[in-house]
Amino acid sequence: MWVGLAASDLLSLMRKKPVGILKRNARIAKSSKGGKPRRLTERAADFSKPDIKRGTPPAPPKPEPVLQEPRQYPFWTCQSEVDRQAAACLSKILASDANKRNGTTIKSLTLAPHIKAKKAVYAVTCQTLSYLPVIQQVLSKTTLLNVEQLRPAVAFVITYELLFGQGCRIKGKAEKAIFRLKAELQEYLQDVLNEAGVEHADELLSANIARDWPRTARVNLLKISVEEALAWLRSPPLSDQKLATLGSKATVDQLLPDVLLFPAGTDLHDHPLVNNGSLILQSKASCLPAHALAAQPGWQVLDACAAPGNKTTHVAALMGGKGSVLAFDRDPKRLTRLKANAAATGATNIVAQQADFLSLDLCSEELRDVRGVILDPSCSGSGTSHSRMDHLLPFKGQATAEQEAARLQSLAAFQTKALRHALNLPKLERLVYSTCSIHDVENELVVKAVLEEAHELGFQLVDPFPSWPRRGLPLLPGHHHLIRVGTAGLRGIMGFGFNRMNQVVVQQTTQGFCKYLQEQAGPKLATQGVAIGYDGRHHSKEFAHLAAAVFVSQNVRVHLFSEVVPTPFVAGAVTYKGCAGGIMITASHNPKQYNGYKVYWGNGCQIIPPHDVGIAAAIDAQTELWDLPSDVTSSELVKDPLHMVTQRYYYALQQDLSFRPRQDNCKAAPVVYTPLHGVGLPWVQKALPDPDFPTLTFPNPEEGPGVLDLAFATARAHGAKLVLANDPDADRFAAAEQDPQTGAWRIFSGNEIGILLAHWLWCCWRRDHMDNDPACVVMLASAVSSKMLQAMAQEERFKFDETLTGFKWLGHRALELQQAGFTPLFAFEEAIGFMFAGAPGSIKDKDGSSCCLC
Repeated sequence: MWVGLAASDLLSLMRKKPVGILKRNARIAKSSKGGKPRRLTERAADFSKPDIKRGTPPAPPKPEPVLQEPRQYPFWTCQSEVDRQAAACLSKILASDANKRNGTTIKSLTLAPHIKAKKAVYAVTCQTLSYLPVIQQVLSKTTLLNVEQLRPAVAFVITYELLFGQGCRIKGKAEKAIFRLKAELQEYLQDVLNEAGVEHADELLSANIARDWPRTARVNLLKISVEEALAWLRSPPLSDQKLATLGSKATVDQLLPDVLLFPAGTDLHDHPLVNNGSLILQSKASCLPAHALAAQPGWQVLDACAAPGNKTTHVAALMGGKGSVLAFDRDPKRLTRLKANAAATGATNIVAQQADFLSLDLCSEELRDVRGVILDPSCSGSGTSHSRMDHLLPFKGQATAEQEAARLQSLAAFQTKALRHALNLPKLERLVYSTCSIHDVENELVVKAVLEEAHELGFQLVDPFPSWPRRGLPLLPGHHHLIRVGTAGLRGIMGFGFNRMNQVVVQQTTQGFCKYLQEQAGPKLATQGVAIGYDGRHHSKEFAHLAAAVFVSQNVRVHLFSEVVPTPFVAGAVTYKGCAGGIMITASHNPKQYNGYKVYWGNGCQIIPPHDVGIAAAIDAQTELWDLPSDVTSSELVKDPLHMVTQRYYYALQQDLSFRPRQDNCKAAPVVYTPLHGVGLPWVQKALPDPDFPTLTFPNPEEGPGVLDLAFATARAHGAKLVLANDPDADRFAAAEQDPQTGAWRIFSGNEIGILLAHWLWCCWRRDHMDNDPACVVMLASAVSSKMLQAMAQEERFKFDETLTGFKWLGHRALELQQAGFTPLFAFEEAIGFMFAGAPGSIKDKDGSSCCLC
């Protein structure tokens, strides 16, 4: 969350979650009795001092001068450097996880400066953690973990390499001890699989997280300008084609001009500009506070909880290296890392000191001229659990509800105290508060706790990013000035608990959505109802029927699909039926352990602010489960829209996308199509989806090799030169073509497919509308997608529009343009999503099935 205080401003961000800014008015607030500004906090104790005095320990007795063999290291280590470093990281991670200590993360350990082969160490560590439950079961059937010299982490890594990895070419004592039992370990593994009723160990793993977020990197303005960085990226020294290809995909963020966006999954850790400090690997959310602070060159700024220093060095860079940034951290190790980061980035105006912020005398000569504060205190870190890969950890940071509530309250008390303390700086003008938490108790409620006192001191909440879409929860006056970072909707692993997809979560979510629709779209809800669909995943039909039962319990009509459908069909049902809203139960291209809940508003588009925040608040207020009917399919309120939607959908496709005579299609070359076990094929050739995705662990066609291997083999067998694919809910589209010279398959990127489709649609539209003004046509793309469509628009004289990432933004913008009299012919984003929205009443969401017609 963010809060910005400018002895009058506050903002709030999430994931870096909420962000808030407080800004001070021109006058300094006086106490009611006049005189000096009122102090808000008592001085905190100096926790850095020990409670008791320690005496000098006696010198140890001198050993007898006995001749002996050179002492050997008591524990066996892995002989491979990669495995040795992975085992060391794994040991620290497991110890931290078992003790519920925050701060030690997989990435921070495996990508640390002393790790030589970062990619390999990161991969082995993550893979060992993924297979750890299986490995532990296998090793429990042996006595290996009782061997004194064999540390558990070493045993785990070597067993992973033996059973699931690439083996061990170099064998020391640890490897020999484990490989000696190779046959037994493989037999025990089979026993574990048989007991679980699965064929492969992959079926027992925790699924990974969807990789939809763009990769971000901050340009270090102390070393290089944005223009120089882009020029280097696109034309690297020695004409390195690999680096040039990567650099060609870089775009500048629309909101933060020193932040570059790369496609999701881009690995920049070994990039030359990262290695020399010109690019800083930093999330967009983490870059928001420095821009929100807007410190001027020459200011004195205080970073209260500074380490590891990304925000600190960012503030220093935005100040042009002028003025000073006072950076405090009470932990000496973290402070050392902060100083190293400052040196590496060339931030010479940072003054780093070891101190407890709460113990500082804010009226001291050192601090009395501070005008800006960055406050990012310790928090639960709940907003970054996915990026930290917490789902791989044995305990996953889980605690009982009572333990978690107590922990959050303790953190919130510290955060509130720190925020109050910072407001006492005598010349403070602006303060930014941010956390990595998703919890309102650490975000909005912390701001609320100090807001009245802040007003008395002359501060007010201000909005540093007026165009930012997501806002704070309505828990305090001025919540719209706070910002949150993240996405709306639900998606997660199916299982028990409030952080999983299950019946309770689905019912509570639907209850909140229903109440919100009753408040915001009551008449339309009463007459037109809602549309609900589902894909072919495990429990999707069950969740859809449960959601329908919630609406039926409130006497609301439900257009419930009778069988699995592509995601665009729900958007179509909302549009064609004029519904107040819609729900699609799907986890898109995530692994089989996942399911999700996608929400549509009455305009047929995915929800955007303010509805996402409003629905979230309504869900929080509807946790008591309602009494529901047992069989919704027999209710008079439930109707099946499948036939009508199918007819309207295919009629629209034939009218909008069939640009060649039907007889020409018969002459086309053979094509192989794969739905990746999903719902797409029933709409091309009648079949059923497979919820287990038996040939895939990650059914995302964007992944290319591995995902499309069976399709390539089928194409070779039938002489097909083109392969088309949809993801499991058929809203994404991929394509690959066989090279006639080499026989290799070329998988097109989302940007390449987007430009090809845009060019084809434009040529066909011009052919059929020779007398129309091209300026009436609009094509759209998201900010992270290729700029080639913009160049095409300039050349062909049609309109180009760019939105934030995601089809919820593209869909809404297309609808606005259509209502303004334009023809939004096409929209795309690089994550293989494409939308054909030219006709009135067309679906305003990405649609993978329709791409096959082009």
